[in-house]
Amino acid sequence: MIVYAVLNEGEIVFASKDEELANSYADKSWQEDIQETADEYDFDLDNPKQLDAAQYQAGFDGGIYDVVKVDTDKFDNNDEMTVQLSVGEEVIERYDLERFL
Repeated sequence: MIVYAVLNEGEIVFASKDEELANSYADKSWQEDIQETADEYDFDLDNPKQLDAAQYQAGFDGGIYDVVKVDTDKFDNNDEMTVQLSVGEEVIERYDLERFL
């Protein structure tokens, strides 16, 4: 089965069989993190330089969301799998993925 997992700071935070739904979740979460950062640091998101600063700070604070295509038939004998993220690799476990399905 193909599943799309959303990872944030190495943890699966959402999963779906629908790629569009997973991408939507990741985008919405990223926008929420930017807004929270703007509120915390008093950034004006209408100002392009401050928007860039808010995005940078949100990413630094852990706001990077990766959507990863996972073939659940390829988990190893320990029910683990290494997936490629935008900044390295992460080992995920079948249990962490399936609790969202």
